[in-house]
Amino acid sequence: MAEKPHAIGEDSERESSCARRADERLRERAWPLAVEHELLRAQAGALRDGTPFVERYGEGDGEWNAPIEGCALADMSDLSSILIGGEGARSFASTVFSAAAPMPGSCAFALALSGDGTVIAPALIGGIDAEDFIVWVPAGLAEGLRAWLEAMRALKGMPAEDGSRESLWPEVELDDPVSGLVTLAIEGPEARMVLDDYLADDTELPRAGALARLELDRIVTTCVGLPWPEDAWLVILPSPAAPVIWRSLLSFPQVTPVGTPVIWGRLVEDREGLKAYLEAPIRPFAPKELGLEGLLRPEGGFIGARALGIGA
Repeated sequence: MAEKPHAIGEDSERESSCARRADERLRERAWPLAVEHELLRAQAGALRDGTPFVERYGEGDGEWNAPIEGCALADMSDLSSILIGGEGARSFASTVFSAAAPMPGSCAFALALSGDGTVIAPALIGGIDAEDFIVWVPAGLAEGLRAWLEAMRALKGMPAEDGSRESLWPEVELDDPVSGLVTLAIEGPEARMVLDDYLADDTELPRAGALARLELDRIVTTCVGLPWPEDAWLVILPSPAAPVIWRSLLSFPQVTPVGTPVIWGRLVEDREGLKAYLEAPIRPFAPKELGLEGLLRPEGGFIGARALGIGA
């Protein structure tokens, strides 16, 4: 059920309170890169659930042009992840998301839909192994998506002759990734050149829609080539190494630190419905309203497909 919209005054008061808590967390150095953000005069923002993020650095000069003209670097603290694994995980992921579960080394954007075909959350799914997947989702939607995945995992099949009903996915597990990781976004026409500087001669960055474990200056990372926009990667690395890589990346003159709204802004560019949904997911949206009908696999087979008239 959609939440009842709050009055403007209530929203403003709550958002101001969240922003104050975000600033407190930044001052308390609760983020792995908090010291780096403070040195760059970061301005903290907060999502509706209180999750803090870097809104901009200083006055934000040049940030919006960075991913278009050079190379933008952002700390994606407002991105959550969920692990799906165990026997049957591929079948489960292909049922609960609108994209087919990606093969190992691949990733895809997808939607989690309710039975009536409305959007629960957009997500990025990466294939780690044949039956292991990682799902990245905006932090403000992570709790709702996790609860929905738990509910779907508990679904039972048709009754047997004795009337008993078994779980459809008894071996599937949902876990949180190992703590102590930092996710960076690196985007722009100069991003490939910057990242290539860290790689061994026989190593290449993953293409768009692929992921790989790479060593950046001998630091083991997971690097994800986003399906869109162009020239955009996520780099997931251990927290202790994050300040070293962060400062090293900023030593390139073409690299500009940006607040995460710049990265999300590029992601939702020309998708006004998706932008509105991420800013205030308080009512059900159909995929078409978000400009994301292209994420629905035409053969169906996923929850919500029948309601949208897709597949059998």
